[in-house]
Amino acid sequence: MQLCTTTLTRVVAPVAIIILSLSALSSGLIRSVHAQSTRIHTTSSNFKGSVNLLNRGRDRFQHGDYRGAISDFNQAIILDPNNANAYYSRGLFLHKLGDALGAVSDFDRALQLNPRLAEAYFHRAGARYGIGDETGTMLDLQLAAKLFLSQGNTKGYQQAQNLIKQLQHLIQ
Repeated sequence: MQLCTTTLTRVVAPVAIIILSLSALSSGLIRSVHAQSTRIHTTSSNFKGSVNLLNRGRDRFQHGDYRGAISDFNQAIILDPNNANAYYSRGLFLHKLGDALGAVSDFDRALQLNPRLAEAYFHRAGARYGIGDETGTMLDLQLAAKLFLSQGNTKGYQQAQNLIKQLQHLIQ
């Protein structure tokens, strides 16, 4: 009978934690164990804080407080620099504010963190078009369409395909 790796992990991990905890208690390393659990808690609270800032930033943007919105996005990125959605959101709003180059940069970072973020390819295409990068625009639209299709997002796929056709007519 073959034992599944996840089952083995579920059984071994709690035992390992107990052994490490007992070892830490007996050897005086309890401070480092406490520090590690504090770090995990801080990371979790940073993520929650980042999400709260993103939500507040979106609300501020919708109410016309653009500086406040960008400030919230900046703070969210500082709290959780590996949050692809934070870069994606800031990229969206930078593009809406006319900063296509800044938007491309943020979409680039979002895609480094999450290469399957179809919406980031789609919106980066728009920002690239704004800076005159027709080749990059076409590539991003094609990637977005492919990802939308593989993710079952038919509306996104159709939008990307329509823009590809429009761009092809403009280029010819």
